[in-house]
Amino acid sequence: RAGSETNKLSTSASTTPSAAQRSMESGDSNDTSLRVALANALYRRGVRREPVRVVFCLTLGGSRASVERDVLPWILYHTELGVWNFFILYDGKDADALRLLRSLHNVFVRALHKDVAEDIADEPKMRERYASWAERHWQWGHRPGNYALMVKQTFNQNEAVLWAKVGHADWIMHIDPDEFVLPLYQGDGSGDDLSFARYLHKQPSHVSSLRIFNAEAQPEHAYVKNRLEEVTLFKMNKALMHFDAYAMRTKVRLGGNRAYMILYANGKSVARANATNLRSLGPHFWKGDGSPNAPWTDTLADDATILHYAYTRVEDVASKAGTSCPGDEYREAALRGNRTKLKECFVIDFDLDAFRVASTGDSVAIRKFFEESMVLQEGARVRCRRSETDATMGWCEIRDVRSLIADAMRIGLLRREHAVQAISRSHARLVRAVEHLSKLQGASGTNVDALFDAALLLD
Repeated sequence: RAGSETNKLSTSASTTPSAAQRSMESGDSNDTSLRVALANALYRRGVRREPVRVVFCLTLGGSRASVERDVLPWILYHTELGVWNFFILYDGKDADALRLLRSLHNVFVRALHKDVAEDIADEPKMRERYASWAERHWQWGHRPGNYALMVKQTFNQNEAVLWAKVGHADWIMHIDPDEFVLPLYQGDGSGDDLSFARYLHKQPSHVSSLRIFNAEAQPEHAYVKNRLEEVTLFKMNKALMHFDAYAMRTKVRLGGNRAYMILYANGKSVARANATNLRSLGPHFWKGDGSPNAPWTDTLADDATILHYAYTRVEDVASKAGTSCPGDEYREAALRGNRTKLKECFVIDFDLDAFRVASTGDSVAIRKFFEESMVLQEGARVRCRRSETDATMGWCEIRDVRSLIADAMRIGLLRREHAVQAISRSHARLVRAVEHLSKLQGASGTNVDALFDAALLLD
């Protein structure tokens, strides 16, 4: 097993037993097993055609259901874009989720907690290294919530760098499963227009690190279930917008939000994996001593975006109570409104506010918070001055939201983006087609893999 994991940066996975067959034998749903088979077929295609090796590293927890719903579509999308491998630190305790991730040929995943599943490779030693890392960063590692997560993320980043260098990867990026990279449309419409690998391959040799700014998802109704299908409107980053748009941003700052973008606006960087002494500079950035061809050089990308699907569903708010701050003391602090205590857990105010309302367990209050804070719809409330002579801010309700969105899109404050939706739909069509053919032919798992390979050759 250790050998097979180490070789996940090799040039072929053709000798690996069919993931579709293994999934079916283990009792996985047919839809999930087919999506795993599609991901593995996309990986095999990428091995043949992509010019550089791109590694994504991330830390995640969650159940098998959350991996099926959110992580698997995210991996499918980025594998479609030519991302080579995913280096995952699994901070959850669901053995089924871990097995599902390990059925993907381009995923190398290690469990932070023992006894989730049988240890692989150097997992026990990895946990010892993490304990040492957390102790050295005690000012963060001994704090719960966001602070502890950042310690785990930066640890995993530095572990991923070593792994990527051994595998001769070219680029590395730390990214979360609610963030989707979107390079500017390039090429001649031949199907390679959205290849992130080819986008990076075109970067000048002196570029060591490329910062890609983020756009934040803007839900337009309160009943989103499939974020990739139903959310296509995004708030653009202030770094990339015209002054006229920047001045207008308060018109779509919903509810009591203190900022236009509720989580972060500084983007994330992708760095050359072979840079000398490459290391994490926090979850968003990298630092090194130089690229092979020049001193360390940070560059800003104006032709790529990270689409951040933050808080696009009511469930994203509701889940905060169970995933953010451990222990009853923080739940009680939330119910008492003790923000000082909650600051021990949270870096960002909106996360804290979401935790406070989620801790009540009141589904009506949770939906009300989500609608008021996140949903750009008719009647949504924004802070405003009713006239130029008003000394203080009051509340206004949005009327004719379609015109407001059109105006905001025209000046670059908002952007409509369908690329992720389109790719997600294409994957769903492929899965349905292969499922239909396999039923007609009585195909085995191995033949399912062959069907996906053939379909992708025609794509």
